[in-house]
Amino acid sequence: MSDYAPPPPQPEIRTRAESAGEPPAVADVERAGPAAGSAPARPGTTWKTLAIAAAVAAGIALGALFFGGDGADQVTDQERSRIAAEFNALGEVQLPAVAAADRDRALDSMKLPPAERAAIATAVDQGQVKLVWITLWDNQVEDGDRVLLASDSLTLPVALLNAKTTVAIPLPASGVVNLTGVADGGGGITVGVLSGGNPVKVPVLAPGQQVGIPVIAAP
Repeated sequence: MSDYAPPPPQPEIRTRAESAGEPPAVADVERAGPAAGSAPARPGTTWKTLAIAAAVAAGIALGALFFGGDGADQVTDQERSRIAAEFNALGEVQLPAVAAADRDRALDSMKLPPAERAAIATAVDQGQVKLVWITLWDNQVEDGDRVLLASDSLTLPVALLNAKTTVAIPLPASGVVNLTGVADGGGGITVGVLSGGNPVKVPVLAPGQQVGIPVIAAP
């Protein structure tokens, strides 16, 4: 128990008019004590309030320290290296093919200008292009990360959310889909991709940095 001594009583404060013996003006408020009829202050109430406020502030600070309260991704250098190593050892990401009945829905998901949409539709109908679904999301804090998704000549902007975003793309003739970092909400651009229904972590990107994802159509 600490040796706490209560603060000395505050001196009575009176207005300048009262000190001169004049009646106080309407705007003058005497702060010599509690207003008539009000309950007296309980000893120690102020100190208890301050203690509670300090505890709350400390809790907020600890939450920001351990749980990323600044809203940015918290990925250590060691974890970045581990993610990159696991990705490089993975091999090809399996993407499900778009069924013929889902052709129009797949084309709509690309949100292309009419002429470009029509060109891809024609290529699909003539068997020149095979469409596949790719699913991306932010696998850390949803903090405004954005990427460009490129499959051969088609490039689509993708805003990364914690909720998964699925779009159709042509299966690239090169066998590689490229992701390029556009915007980082803090701590790196963190991307997850589905491979045959299994989540895969893509190496953490910086704006302007690109990673190639080897892909095949899922059997």
